[in-house]
Amino acid sequence: VWSGPSELGPRRLRQIGRIRRDGGTVEVAYRTVAPGRTDLRAFERPVCPPARMCPQFIIVWEVHIRVTGR
Repeated sequence: VWSGPSELGPRRLRQIGRIRRDGGTVEVAYRTVAPGRTDLRAFERPVCPPARMCPQFIIVWEVHIRVTGR
């Protein structure tokens, strides 16, 4: 199950609308609000039933963004 992306560092982006989830995907749109650098990060963790063996991993997705111009 993927988390919604969250912005790290200076706030250069504004989320447009809601986070959309469909199956195993997450979709979200952003608008730039200020020039500079920022990052987006999301995590994926397994969903395990109670009292069952479960893999212990976390996947990290991260993108580095540079906003230029207006």
